[in-house]
Amino acid sequence: MGGVLTVKAASVDYGQTRAVDEVTLAVGGPGNQVLALLGPSGCGKSTLLRAVAGLEPLAAGRVLFDGADLARVPTHRREFGLVFQDGQLFPHRTVAGNIGYGLPGPGLARGRAARAARMERIEELLVLVGLEGFGERRVRELSGGQAQRVALARALAPRPRLLLLDEPLSALDRELRDRLTVDIAHVLRVTGTPALLVTHDHGEAAALADRIAVMQDGQIAQTATARELWRHPRDERVAAFLGYPVVLPGRVRAGLAECELGTLPLARPDGPVRLGLRPESVLAHKDPDGTAEVVSVTELPAEVRLLVRPDSAPDSGRAGVAAIAAIAEAGADLVVGDRVRIALISGQVAVLEPREVAAAAILRGGRLLLAQRRYPPELAGQWELPGGKLEPGETPQRGLARELREELGVRAEVGSRVGAEVPLPGGMVLRAYEAQIVGGAGAGDRGGEPTAREHAALEWVDAQGLRDAILVANDRAWEPQLVALLERSRPGADCDGGDLPHTDGEK
Repeated sequence: MGGVLTVKAASVDYGQTRAVDEVTLAVGGPGNQVLALLGPSGCGKSTLLRAVAGLEPLAAGRVLFDGADLARVPTHRREFGLVFQDGQLFPHRTVAGNIGYGLPGPGLARGRAARAARMERIEELLVLVGLEGFGERRVRELSGGQAQRVALARALAPRPRLLLLDEPLSALDRELRDRLTVDIAHVLRVTGTPALLVTHDHGEAAALADRIAVMQDGQIAQTATARELWRHPRDERVAAFLGYPVVLPGRVRAGLAECELGTLPLARPDGPVRLGLRPESVLAHKDPDGTAEVVSVTELPAEVRLLVRPDSAPDSGRAGVAAIAAIAEAGADLVVGDRVRIALISGQVAVLEPREVAAAAILRGGRLLLAQRRYPPELAGQWELPGGKLEPGETPQRGLARELREELGVRAEVGSRVGAEVPLPGGMVLRAYEAQIVGGAGAGDRGGEPTAREHAALEWVDAQGLRDAILVANDRAWEPQLVALLERSRPGADCDGGDLPHTDGEK
């Protein structure tokens, strides 16, 4: 097959509601033959699949296959195979009749050879999906799993360029779903058909897809292999969806990550880190001198699951984790009230990148925009680069552009990183990026001229002005790189770079 689907900045609206928001992805090619859209109900994943199929109109963006824009190509001409949750088989047809629906029929075929080729294709697919000998069965005689196999065979019959699978197994019971997942994975490998899968089931996505795209609120929050996704969720929301409800700040020193619940080996540079924990991440050992207390005990077939309250819990007068799920040590007979010693299990802990605070180095005519702090009191009057904390799931480009729109009333394009990152308390990290103002954020904004909405004042400074300014300590670390940017931006400046007037903030 070898085709590649490309979705570029696709958006889909239902009235005033944006269901899919500027999604970009690709399906096909080495290591990306099957892509799963994984997310909770209502996140926009099925809407995106329907837009790819041509069943929903795009409000913006493009859908291409092998570089050809499909905007004017109707659904039945896109040569995509579709499998829906309920299969949507024709009840009046046999199994063979359903599979052969998309193939040239006897009335259209020319001669015995064409009819024989059609029947040969149907028999080939029956064998492929494990239904050999079922060709003359009626649809009503099939189980749910058999019906979905027929739906898959029907979609593959005309040798589609792309297979679209919309929650194909969600209506089946767990045992049948697990078995059919293995079978579908085999079919996709054998046919080599690129496929886009929609599912809310983590195991199904991991078993079927080469890569997984987590969708939240109509956007792609993270795309990665299953291994990378579960080991390194992008942020707290992705981690929580993947089963890591607790994310703790920590710090790596000499290959050892330390947080309030303990330590574990971690091969990464020294600095802040965030650790995602699920029940399997924490092992509880019975210990009268332990630092946690058992709150609840749940007996499961393969393990004993606990809820434990560390001594550092908030109700003990200190900040910390209120309670955390854990697994009991094998053979431990634990009851509510027992004291336990808890340990983190290496390999079961997710490692998240530090929460990012982004700052903008905005240049104009050889000058840099600084913003004067008005709070907290100990920083009031000091100068900094404008910016702020990124929201979970935001890229630096999107998040910093949002911050500049809210803080300064401008539209900005965010470019490459400036200097090294600066560790912050709470497992966060501060990073600076080049940025350029391209216009005002709204009708009431001054044509791209920044306004101090949250700061006491704004000022454009040259290299000497930067050296003379009383910068906040964190931003002072970037002074050499910022001076170099100022020197580089001076030639060919398209404005005089005069200072903005000091403007009272509107906070």
